[in-house]
Amino acid sequence: FGSRIAVANAELRVPLIGSHGLGLVQASRLPPIELSPFVDAGVAWTGTSAPVWQLTASSAERTPVASVGLSSRVNLFGFAVLEMYYDRPFQRPARGGEFGFALQPGW
Repeated sequence: FGSRIAVANAELRVPLIGSHGLGLVQASRLPPIELSPFVDAGVAWTGTSAPVWQLTASSAERTPVASVGLSSRVNLFGFAVLEMYYDRPFQRPARGGEFGFALQPGW
């Protein structure tokens, strides 16, 4: 919790399946698919408690939280985009990784 936040995200989108030179695998009958490895991080703080800029697995201080993962997006013929992902948060080592999905508009 806090009144100030800092967030960062980096991802590399790799077109796996595409048509007309747009993917690593050329397949005109399959929907376009891309893979994206990513890293996310963020920290929240207040005006009276500054963040501590170190990555730790467990701390009572206001340290950044971070995760890494891999997502895959499938374009469902321009109608929708289905995204499936696996992420591994560093601040919850006992819990392990998580799978998830999202369905988004195709535009």
